[in-house]
Amino acid sequence: MFQHADVTLRPETPGDRSFLLDLYLSTRDDEAGFRDLDPKQRSTLLARQFAWQHEQYHAANPHGWFTIVTVNDAPAGRLYLVRRPDCFHVLDLSLLPQYRGHGIGTRLLQTVQAEATRTQLPILLRVLADNSARRFYAQLGFQTISEENFRLRLEWRPPPPPGT
Repeated sequence: MFQHADVTLRPETPGDRSFLLDLYLSTRDDEAGFRDLDPKQRSTLLARQFAWQHEQYHAANPHGWFTIVTVNDAPAGRLYLVRRPDCFHVLDLSLLPQYRGHGIGTRLLQTVQAEATRTQLPILLRVLADNSARRFYAQLGFQTISEENFRLRLEWRPPPPPGT
């Protein structure tokens, strides 16, 4: 459905806050510990978690690329990326449910992989051990390099340049 859609990135703005909260909530729908809560209690707790995460990402990564993924000019997700001297670190890649499973995330990560190949830098990210996104990352060549507190640290290494 979205294979030929116009997928772009634009800088996040303060006006995106409501969209980002909705996106965050959509990624927590099936998370253990939240689905059985009273809906009002769940919303309050998750809104606090979102605010904390949002502030932490920005405070800890002042030079990060905080972008909104758009599909045909409609906000569809976010890609938070930090380029460090020794690696690219994907802080977050999230899409609204209706945009998942259509190759959009693959296209975005393949773009990051192309830049990582050009610069010969690995890509690092973290994912919850029970998150179904693990399969997505494995299909793109990410490998588990460590595990801590139910989170996996994944890495993708670029192929060596031709002739090396």
